[in-house]
Amino acid sequence: MKLQHLFLAWSITVIWGFNFVAAKTALDHFPPFEMLLLRFILLTAILFPFLRVPRDKLRPVLAVGFMIGVLHFSLNFSGLGMSGDVSSAAIATQLFIPMGTILAIIFLGERIGMWRAGAIAIAFSGTVVLAFDPVVIDHLDALLVVVISAVPMGIATIMLRRLTGVGPLQIQAWTGVVGIPSYLVLTVLFESGQVEALRTAPLAPLAGIVYAVLAASLIGHGGLYFLLQRYPVSWVNPLFLLAPIFAVLFGVTVYGDRPTMQIFVGGFMTIAGVAVIAIRSARKGAPIAEKVAP
Repeated sequence: MKLQHLFLAWSITVIWGFNFVAAKTALDHFPPFEMLLLRFILLTAILFPFLRVPRDKLRPVLAVGFMIGVLHFSLNFSGLGMSGDVSSAAIATQLFIPMGTILAIIFLGERIGMWRAGAIAIAFSGTVVLAFDPVVIDHLDALLVVVISAVPMGIATIMLRRLTGVGPLQIQAWTGVVGIPSYLVLTVLFESGQVEALRTAPLAPLAGIVYAVLAASLIGHGGLYFLLQRYPVSWVNPLFLLAPIFAVLFGVTVYGDRPTMQIFVGGFMTIAGVAVIAIRSARKGAPIAEKVAP
């Protein structure tokens, strides 16, 4: 890999790592559904020119948008908003890769060997270790919600395997189209004080939303697909598995997280398991999930 492309990959990893802190900052002020509504309004406005897909691809694109933009994001961001730290949520989010592998076994008949089976067990065992962290214990429901959010993301990865001929910006644009009415209904039904939250919002939460759209989504995914067009998946995707490591670092230095031994051990187990699954899947020729920034 060329040095400038390696630098691009590392830059994206840092961007995605910091996005957990940016999102948590926004969620500390905005209710999660309102925050996601604002994010998708901005994202769709920017990507409006990409709201074109072949007619026979529209239904699967909308289905993927619903799985990722509504089911996955609503659960993931709700869990992040409920959590007492950034680190545990960032690590648990990576479970969408082993979850996608499990669902592929069930629904696609995919076969896995001893390496990937063991890696799946290690990844989920790492999350169990995370649960014994004192901060996580006090917010165990948050960790559970983040883990559950891996299910719709895993389903979406299977759907994405069959979706060809549609660009990443098109998928993101249509995800916004699906997300806007969904989160409008959700925030009206289940949240309160939205107007006051928007009226009194300081710069940091608003900047967190803008960062998620411009940096994590547009630059992050744009750079990801630029690299995937030039290098094998087995080279590219493992580079981005360091995103939760940067999330932990930013959580400590910016958000004030104090990771314990449980976070370090559980995080290592989870990320190591995910890394083995990603690398072995790529070598076996089984498509693995692309990284979807939170």
